[in-house]
Amino acid sequence: MISLIKYEFIRKYKLVSMILITILALNLLLLTKGAGGSMLFLVVSLSALFVFYLVDIIKMYSDDLNKKTGYMLFMTPNSGYKIIWAKLLAAIIEGAGLVLIYFIFILINGAYIVVSMGDQIDYSQIVRGVNQLLSGTFGFNLGHVLVLLMAVLAFLIAFITTVYTAMTI
Repeated sequence: MISLIKYEFIRKYKLVSMILITILALNLLLLTKGAGGSMLFLVVSLSALFVFYLVDIIKMYSDDLNKKTGYMLFMTPNSGYKIIWAKLLAAIIEGAGLVLIYFIFILINGAYIVVSMGDQIDYSQIVRGVNQLLSGTFGFNLGHVLVLLMAVLAFLIAFITTVYTAMTI
């Protein structure tokens, strides 16, 4: 099963790295706009990562079912259940990785906001600053964002499982 998960990541690394480089370039571009650009990036990147993740997972499975490489994959000496579980586990790992990358971007943009306000960088202060910015602007804190992202990831896993089942049947 590990080799099947590794195969999934080997197939995706170019696309994922291109998306991450694009998001990093967008972050650098919007950081030149000030603190407002940094907040705009946090909203836009969350939406972009969500859409990318959903489309990527569904398209990869669809390609495996309908294209020549998929036929070769299902002809390996692994059961179909093992292949589908490997794809689902790869999707979960990819989603958790994207959530982690998004939190890294939150810390980077939080550091930029703290520096632009004239304060010194202290990571606990960055987390408090982002938390205050979210609670002052939107009425929720960073813990709520983490719980929301984990709930969205759980929803996506259930949705992807439903889509996989519908595509397989």
